[in-house]
Amino acid sequence: MSKLRSSKSNTSGHTPMFGEAEVALLDLLKPFIECADLITHEVIDRCEKRGLLPIGLMDEFLTVLFVSCTVLSAQKAQRLYGVPASVLMSIALLEEGFDAGSLAGDQPLIQCCGCCVPPNLDKWFLEKAQHLATFREAMPLVDDVKRYIEKLRDLGFCEGLEAEDLIANIENYHLEECDVAAILLPGQYDSTLFKVVRDDAGRAQLKPGMDLREWRETMERLRKDSPQPTVA
Repeated sequence: MSKLRSSKSNTSGHTPMFGEAEVALLDLLKPFIECADLITHEVIDRCEKRGLLPIGLMDEFLTVLFVSCTVLSAQKAQRLYGVPASVLMSIALLEEGFDAGSLAGDQPLIQCCGCCVPPNLDKWFLEKAQHLATFREAMPLVDDVKRYIEKLRDLGFCEGLEAEDLIANIENYHLEECDVAAILLPGQYDSTLFKVVRDDAGRAQLKPGMDLREWRETMERLRKDSPQPTVA
């Protein structure tokens, strides 16, 4: 797993890559990201050998840590290019083997400025999404990630990855739920306000999760109170 490194560099003149709402979300994720430094492969191997932790359970836990480190960058890339965050994270999981630090390179997972993820990590997701968006024939299918991935495969994308493995990650870990939040501005999604339903074609749609009038009033308040996202 990644080593959590502290950065002492001067941040004067620094341009935040996240807006205020995303920084607040990053604060929520920090306890999980910090765990990525403590849960090394050596610790996992020793616990598994002693019969203390089932292998399947650790796979789930490592996925939580990986998604916690990468979800904001994946959602940012989805908002910019339309490629589902779930697809981007599934590709990253397969390519990097649950190690977000390999995406970050030699940069710390927790940035001292408190408004960023590692720039290399952010860059990876933005460049991957930009590349996937060039497969224009697949873009109309992004609301149905299974069909979207199958179309990408038919168009020649997968870079040595199996489409079935990409889909399995999304289904096993319910990554598609992270796509829903990226439909809205950062920080606006709340599972008590919305519910996800699928139409007859299997496309995910966001619907009010409460009385329609109350939902409209709440959304109007959110629009007035929420800061606009900042794109680096």
